[in-house]
Amino acid sequence: PGEGRDTAMTTHDASMRALAERLIMGEYMGLVLYRRLMPIAGPAGKKTLAELIVIEETHVSFWENFFGTERKPIGVFRNILIFLEVCIARIFGDRALFLILESTEVHAINDYFTLWERYRGTPTGDALKTILTDELGHEEAIITGTTAGGLRGEHIRNLFLGLNDGLVETLGVVSGLLAAFEHTSSVIVAGLTVAIAGSFSMAAGVFAAENSENEIIGIQTKKERILSSNASGESVRRGTNTLVSTSIVGISYFFGAMIPILPIIFGGQGILVSFLASGFVAILVSTIISFITGMNAKKRIFLNIVILALAVLITYTIGTISKQILGINI
Repeated sequence: PGEGRDTAMTTHDASMRALAERLIMGEYMGLVLYRRLMPIAGPAGKKTLAELIVIEETHVSFWENFFGTERKPIGVFRNILIFLEVCIARIFGDRALFLILESTEVHAINDYFTLWERYRGTPTGDALKTILTDELGHEEAIITGTTAGGLRGEHIRNLFLGLNDGLVETLGVVSGLLAAFEHTSSVIVAGLTVAIAGSFSMAAGVFAAENSENEIIGIQTKKERILSSNASGESVRRGTNTLVSTSIVGISYFFGAMIPILPIIFGGQGILVSFLASGFVAILVSTIISFITGMNAKKRIFLNIVILALAVLITYTIGTISKQILGINI
């Protein structure tokens, strides 16, 4: 470990210093979060958190020594994030707590992989491989071993992805209709029609896709039971509840679709208010999805805003052309 620290300290560049600060801060944020979750956790949650706190304390100390630097104070934004996570766990209990633990682990693994790529093939890399293998394996065993009763990640993703799809698609529709139609009442009727039809369409798509997937999983499970020496052995994979997934996607799509329509219902005459409302919700949804999946939040927010802007630009142009050239006037 001493040799690894010396090598690391003499080979840091700007990107590695940034990685060091991010990794140390991530471990420290995890430690602070786990400590704040402990008083509100249930029996299973307390047991898991107690084990993770010990691990995170070791992690923070190790990485500070490895990089030869100390952690910085947690900023306002990070404190707000921790506060929101604690509030979510307080409202939804251990089911949400375990999902938060899984999401926190995803973010840590991304930084571990970056570090491993930097030092792979060096004496430092050999030392890191052993350390990271032990740390990742231990944390994964603790977290995955206790999340069977937690909120299923696919349901959370279905909720926010359905919301996001309804938001983007309907904003594009409303934009084009506002450019083409004279009366906002026509825009509202057409927008609601699209929202309802789209929610049924999305739900039907999810129903068909997950039904097919569950059939394949069922066949694989039967094969494993025949081939396994343990006739009652269960498949590693488990199917999804098709009706639950279908309902989540359909309902969330409809609520997402209502966001650009509501400003028009309450008297809005142009696309600006709908775009601003949709942009705010898109940023919120992007942040939550990024936290759950481990994706870079800034990147996802940027992509969603660009997609919203393009949807408005293209559909508004089409609506304008339709009105002026084709003579549409409703």
